[in-house]
Amino acid sequence: MPSFHVVGLGLPGFGFSEGTKKKGFDLSQYAEVGHKLMLALGYTEYVTQGGDWGFGVTHATASTYGGKHVKAWHTNFPLVSGPPEYVDPTKYDKEDLERLERSEWFRTKGYGYFLEQSTQPQTIGYSLTDSPVGLLAWIYEKMVVWTDAYPWDDDEGTFFLSLQSAQRIN
Repeated sequence: MPSFHVVGLGLPGFGFSEGTKKKGFDLSQYAEVGHKLMLALGYTEYVTQGGDWGFGVTHATASTYGGKHVKAWHTNFPLVSGPPEYVDPTKYDKEDLERLERSEWFRTKGYGYFLEQSTQPQTIGYSLTDSPVGLLAWIYEKMVVWTDAYPWDDDEGTFFLSLQSAQRIN
């Protein structure tokens, strides 16, 4: 008998999950749906994990149901900022400084996708829906820039593209 089970919640409207019909479905509602699912499956205590959009869902779930039901939560999408100005930068080694530089690059140049999606979702939505090449470029750019020089091959790129395209079928 395994010491734990993994329940992979497909967020409504993502991947192969059908979108919600409820207008204004927000993080607290995603958290509620996930929590009710866990209870329905017989899990009164559980651990949650999320990255990217799942970070917000995981945080909302832990904030709402923590203590009694959520025993721990993990995210691979930490929101951090640089050190305060009063901290002596000479205390950081070369690797720390490179990481801080990369974080600053992302904050100033790599975060535009988020601002576009969060402020003008219909504009980018129509653009990516109507142009398979645009969608491929959008996804591939993230795959290349957000990973550590992983050598993506055409099959992997096509797989991720097909996952995104499948959302339109629902």
